[in-house]
Amino acid sequence: MRDQLTRIGKRFASDVQRDDVGGLAAELAYRFLFAIFPFGIFVAALTAFVAGAVGIEDPTGKIIGALGDNLPRDLANGVRPQIEAVIGTSRPGLLTVGAIAALWAATGGTNALIKGLNRAYEVEENRPFLPRTALAIGLTLLATVGILVAFVTIVGASLLTTEVVRQLNLDQRVVDLISLLRWPVVFAFLSIAVGILYRLAPNVRVPFRWCLAGGALFSVGWLAATALFGLYVANFANYSNTYGA
Repeated sequence: MRDQLTRIGKRFASDVQRDDVGGLAAELAYRFLFAIFPFGIFVAALTAFVAGAVGIEDPTGKIIGALGDNLPRDLANGVRPQIEAVIGTSRPGLLTVGAIAALWAATGGTNALIKGLNRAYEVEENRPFLPRTALAIGLTLLATVGILVAFVTIVGASLLTTEVVRQLNLDQRVVDLISLLRWPVVFAFLSIAVGILYRLAPNVRVPFRWCLAGGALFSVGWLAATALFGLYVANFANYSNTYGA
């Protein structure tokens, strides 16, 4: 048993080095970090636009407040004026520009993800350029829809539910129930979306049941990371002390 575990550990370390896992992880992190700001502005502007259209009072202030509650205080204080300036006035044209910028930036991250999955399956990428580019754009749009649904379900549904409860004078337990039900909805949708991504991205055919299992595992990790990050923000985050700013 010990020898078997040793062989597995050595093979794992060898494969990590051979496939340059650290370099690929850095590439993915850089590309998606590059995409997150235009995408975040687009999502915030879209949410404020839709919330205003359905009659929610001061949607911009509520969205900024919700973002501030989920970011470290120092970071929230830094980005709040910029976000408020961008989405403080209704500009539908911003949605189009934001959508194009977010799609262009995120497609680079999707291409890096395709490369990583091909490397994980030890297959070469030999699909023609145009179909591969169309696939990357399609997967980016799929991921965008998934993130939008997750964002709207977590943040937007809370704002909408509170407004509906206030208008209809419903019991607070309704808000608590809907707040609880948001998470299974996000989990199910993300599992399916990521499963489709795992199925289509690599240049190899993988049974969808395994892709769906991988999507479920990703969703569990994502929700756990979200909860841990919220705990960190609430109790430990202080960039001024950490970096001396």
